[in-house]
Amino acid sequence: MRSLIDNEVLGSIAIQEVLRYCPEQKITLPNSLLVLPLLFNKRIRATLKNKNTKIIGCKDFILSHPNDLLGVRTLYQDLIITSLNSQILAIELGIASLAGGYLELGSVIYSGIDAKEYGSIAADISLAAPNTSKILREDPVELYGNFRIPV
Repeated sequence: MRSLIDNEVLGSIAIQEVLRYCPEQKITLPNSLLVLPLLFNKRIRATLKNKNTKIIGCKDFILSHPNDLLGVRTLYQDLIITSLNSQILAIELGIASLAGGYLELGSVIYSGIDAKEYGSIAADISLAAPNTSKILREDPVELYGNFRIPV
């Protein structure tokens, strides 16, 4: 049985929240596959939701928090199917759409995400989304290289 955090509904919440904070509310398809590996890991999510965390760039973030980010490559490989299924669900629900190599925000269907209504993990994801979107603005080749994920 899969744990609650590894499901597509929570993934669609993560996608929606990250897209809300992206410039023009869209993200490249390759970078969209990094949403779940960054937000489904408790340590990375805690770092990203911390109000004292300042994101200058991916390299700086990795150098500032190397122990938290050691497993991003493994997380990416473990969550690739869940990431794709979450994107499909988000598109089916109207949260996102595909256009010109980008995943774009459609409509916000999960509003006012708080721990009481959606659970603590969803609330943490919502708080971590602004910093996550800053990381995912970078060029996909550079981003994947920084996380040591083969392209």
